[in-house]
Amino acid sequence: MMRQDGTTARKAGKRRVPEWRLNKRTFEVPYLMKLGNIGRQEALALIARHNGDRDEITAELFSRRGRSH
Repeated sequence: MMRQDGTTARKAGKRRVPEWRLNKRTFEVPYLMKLGNIGRQEALALIARHNGDRDEITAELFSRRGRSH
């Protein structure tokens, strides 16, 4: 939630979301390789470059797709 004084995190109990869904998971390398049609080294570099952030990785893969076609 954004407020004037900064971002505040709400407690998981109030949102009624299981704790396991709140933690961001990184992509698995074989899945990324297949999704992006890339090699293992490139997939590992992509994960490292974005610190495992799924949203950023997905955005980069889809931007690459748009350029290749």
